[in-house]
Amino acid sequence: MNNTHLLRATAIALLLAVSGCATTNTFERPPPESYELQIVDNVAAHRFDLTLVSHDRAICVANENWPETGRMPVANDKVTVTTGQATLPVDAAMFDVYCPGGCGQQRATPKKPLTGFISYEAVGNVAELAADPDKQLHFRVQPTYCR
Repeated sequence: MNNTHLLRATAIALLLAVSGCATTNTFERPPPESYELQIVDNVAAHRFDLTLVSHDRAICVANENWPETGRMPVANDKVTVTTGQATLPVDAAMFDVYCPGGCGQQRATPKKPLTGFISYEAVGNVAELAADPDKQLHFRVQPTYCR
C-alpha cells in the first residue's frame, strides 16, 4: 500500500515537472526594428540572396529555418515564391526533422550578417523564373536573441 502511494506521488511529481518545462518559454525574440531581412533577386546567379542583419546584438535562427545549399533544410509552407502565374513552394532537403535538444542555430551579429540563398532550381523552371520580372520570394524569419 505504501509503495503504491509513493509510486503515484512520484508519477504526479514527474508529470508536473515535465509539463512545467514544456510551457516555459526561454527564448526572447528581438523587436522587428532591431533586425532586417534583405532579399535580393539575383537573376544573374539564378537565386534569391538573403541577408539577416542585426542592429543591436547577436540574434540566432534555428538551422531548420534558414536555407542551406540553395534550399530549405526542412519543408516550410511559409517559404514561397509568387510569380505572375502562381504561388510556388520551395523544395526542401527533408520533409520533417526531429533533433533532440534542437538542431543548432545560425548566428547574426551587428558586425557579421547571416547570409544564405534560395536557388531558382529549388522553386521550379529556372528559365521561366529568370524571365519573370514580377517574381517575389516570401520568407519570414523569427530570430531569437542568442544565448
